[in-house]
Amino acid sequence: MFREIGNKINILMASEGISGMKLAKKLGIPASTFKKIRSKEITNPTIATLLPIARYFSVPLEYFLEAENSLDNTTDASKQKHHIPLLSWVEAKEFSVISPNHVFYVSTERNYGMHVFALRIEEGYELLFPSGSYIVVDSDVTPQHGDLVISKGDHLNLIIKQFVNRDGKNYLVSLDNKEMTLFTPGCLLGVVIEYQRKLILYNSK
Repeated sequence: MFREIGNKINILMASEGISGMKLAKKLGIPASTFKKIRSKEITNPTIATLLPIARYFSVPLEYFLEAENSLDNTTDASKQKHHIPLLSWVEAKEFSVISPNHVFYVSTERNYGMHVFALRIEEGYELLFPSGSYIVVDSDVTPQHGDLVISKGDHLNLIIKQFVNRDGKNYLVSLDNKEMTLFTPGCLLGVVIEYQRKLILYNSK
């Protein structure tokens, strides 16, 4: 997965004339980690790692994830598939655990726990994900600095934000960097752990 990310980063760096060491420092990414991504030693960097790189070069996050999409959409009978529920954004507010009563499921090669669900991206997040693509959310994962999370906003609306730690305090930052609020555990629905442009959909009925 993500085998072409290193090449794409190297091409962008060459066009900007910036070194790996300098870019890693600007983005706050450990130089050793950044070097391994560029050399393909790390082939599955997190979205939290890719996001500042995408922002720096003014490219959509999808630019780096296209390699994964093309690989994941191939059929390989040797790869075990796992099914997780596909919820609407309204249903996600009340989600607790995977239940056989869910109607629609999506397929993924990764085996997650019982508190994982998928959401279809709606309009408004095109800078990160194309409309109609999917994200996988885990409500058991503890957010780390830079992670994308699903937050409960006003009137319990769900919003994608970024979890950041500054000066020992945790905040949720809007994706346009215009709003930052102090993080409280009760406002968090889950952490975005996977992105897919196309997921195979199953009807359980």
